[in-house]
Amino acid sequence: MTAMVHGSTPVREGEPVLPKWWRTLDKLTVSCILILFGIGLLLGFAASPPLAEKNGFQPFHYVERRGVFWRAGPAGEGRGVFLAGWPCW
Repeated sequence: MTAMVHGSTPVREGEPVLPKWWRTLDKLTVSCILILFGIGLLLGFAASPPLAEKNGFQPFHYVERRGVFWRAGPAGEGRGVFLAGWPCW
């Protein structure tokens, strides 16, 4: 989308891929996504302990489960196997 609006960025001969990618990255969108991720994490930490205690679990039960699933996410293909094998309480 950025290239459509502002035109394509000039390609420098022999330039490494990572700096070229960084120049073409929409930094505002990535920043907004990271801020939303942080807000969601903060709200999860704030709301999970009372809910877990109400349901008879340890205070950070849901936070720990979210952490396990979050760590399993970057595993790629193993993610589906990991999530399918997770016991449901």
